[in-house]
Amino acid sequence: MYKIVIGIVVALSVQSVALLADAPGGMVSFVGLPTTNNECPKNWQEAQYAQNRAILGTTNAKYLQYKSGRPFKNAESFHLHVYKGNALVPKKHTSSASDSNRGITYSGNHPLNGVTNPTQNTFPFVQYLVCERQKNTTGNDTLPFGSVAFFNLSKCPNNWSPFEAANGRFIVTLMAGGKIGYTTQEAWSNPLMEATHDHSLSTEFFLGVKSITSGAGASTGVAGTGAALVSAMTGSKSNQMPFVTLMACEKSASLSTTPPPPPSNDQLPKGISVFYAAQNCPSNWGNLFGAPGRIIVGTSAQEKSGLAFGGMPLKPNETSRSHTHTFSGKVLLAEKSTDLISVIHDFHVGKSGNYGFHGTTYKGVVSLPYTLTNACTYLGKQSTQ
Repeated sequence: MYKIVIGIVVALSVQSVALLADAPGGMVSFVGLPTTNNECPKNWQEAQYAQNRAILGTTNAKYLQYKSGRPFKNAESFHLHVYKGNALVPKKHTSSASDSNRGITYSGNHPLNGVTNPTQNTFPFVQYLVCERQKNTTGNDTLPFGSVAFFNLSKCPNNWSPFEAANGRFIVTLMAGGKIGYTTQEAWSNPLMEATHDHSLSTEFFLGVKSITSGAGASTGVAGTGAALVSAMTGSKSNQMPFVTLMACEKSASLSTTPPPPPSNDQLPKGISVFYAAQNCPSNWGNLFGAPGRIIVGTSAQEKSGLAFGGMPLKPNETSRSHTHTFSGKVLLAEKSTDLISVIHDFHVGKSGNYGFHGTTYKGVVSLPYTLTNACTYLGKQSTQ
C-alpha cells in the first residue's frame, strides 16, 4: 500500500480514484496536465489566493492564508536591495592653498547610497493550475488513511490531524538520488519570521587630478589622487519566495474505524496530481512532468501549466542557494574651502565632483525549508485487455 502525501494537491489514491467528489471541502489541488479547456474539474474552483505563489504548510490557524512577497509574474521573480555605505577618499597633506584654487575635495569617508540591480529567484519552480474543492455536501471522506493534504480551512477536517513535517515547510518533489521523507531542520513555523539575507559590496574608483598652488601654512583634510574605496551593506530581504500558508493535515487510521470505500468506476479526472511517499508512482499514475527537484507554484487557467522556471532543480540534501547582484552608482565628493595665502609651489590633489562606480556584490545565501516526496499525476485507468 502506498502512503500518499498530497502536499498541495487533491488527496486521492489508487483505491479511491472514482470518488473525487468525496474529497473533503477546502482541499487544494494542482491539475497536473491541462484539461481540454485548462480548467478546474467539476466541483472544484480556481484557488486565486494561491495563484503565482508557492504554498507553505502551517498547523496554526492564525497563519491561514498569510501571504508573503509579490506574486510571480510571467513565471519570473526578481528582487533587489537598497544599500548604504561610504567612499573612503585618500588623504594628502599640503600647505594652505590660495582662494583661486577651487575644485578641491575632502579626504576621508563620503556617504553614498543606492539600489542594486535585480536578480532572478535562484530556487527551482514548476507551475500548474491550482484548484480548491468546493464544499462537500455529501459529508463523505473517501480518502485513504495516511494521506496528507493542504486545506484552506482553519482546522483539519474530521479524521485528520495536523501534519508537523509540513509545518513551516514547502514540499519539493523527489529528484534522482533523493530520499523520500527527507526534511530540513529549518522551518518557518512562524511565517512572519521567515529567514532573510543581505549582501556586502565593495569596489573602487579613481579621483580626478586637480592642480593647486600652495603656500606656507598647513592645510589638512585635502584629498589625494588615486583610488577611492567604496564599501557598503545592503538591507535585508526575505528569501525570494512569494508564498501563501495553508493548513497541513494528515489522515490517520487511529482517528477512525471506518475505512474508505472502494471505487465503483473511473471518474477521476486525468491530470489530477498527488504527492506519494514512495519512490515510484503506482499503476495508472506517472511522474508529474517537470516537477522533480522543484517547488510547485499555482497558476490560473489563463497561464501555461507545466512551465519550469527559476534555477536548476535541487540536488539531494541541498537546502540553500547563493546569488549576487550587480550594482552601479554615483557619489558626490563635495568641494573643500581653502585658506587665502601667498603662492609658493604647485600640488596635485583630488578633484571634487560626481564620481561613478560599479561592481558585483558578494554572495548572499538563501535557505529553503522543505520536506521531500514524490509527485504523480493520474493518467487514466488503463485497459487490462
